[in-house]
Amino acid sequence: MSAGIMIGNMLTDVPELCCQVVVATAGDAAAAEREALRLAREFWPLRHRMQRKLISLERAIAHGATIAGAMMFTDAAVATSSGATGASNLIINGLRDAGYRKRALAQIVDPAAAAAAHQAGVGAQIEVSLGGAIDTKRFAAMQVKARDRLLRRPSAPGDPENRTRRRPYRRAGV
Repeated sequence: MSAGIMIGNMLTDVPELCCQVVVATAGDAAAAEREALRLAREFWPLRHRMQRKLISLERAIAHGATIAGAMMFTDAAVATSSGATGASNLIINGLRDAGYRKRALAQIVDPAAAAAAHQAGVGAQIEVSLGGAIDTKRFAAMQVKARDRLLRRPSAPGDPENRTRRRPYRRAGV
């Protein structure tokens, strides 16, 4: 028997992205269903422990300025894993408006900006419109100057040119 709980997105309005319990057995469907229900019933009253407290962008930027190293910013409301476009530049714009000078990771979907980066190549500085490419009603494009440090093209698993499988960080002793 093998079992797992897949944690869904608490902010989504897509029912299919809820939490799911999956149990696999060697042909014993009744046992799988019984264990799935048991796990779900144990998990449900504890679900609040899985939810993070959301904070404002201003507070996140202020916090990021106080820690050593890079900060990762994410906007759960525009996550592509929830069916959103990922075209929001609100975090990047907020970082710029706040004068944030440290390294930060803030994801955005912008096909034209990505194409310009690939065309220019690693190390090249580009000037592009960023954000709002897919969702122009909610996000206005902003002009940015950017320099690529690493470019990757997605490829299929098993492809000898697959560079998406590299481990970007190493743990001590590994």
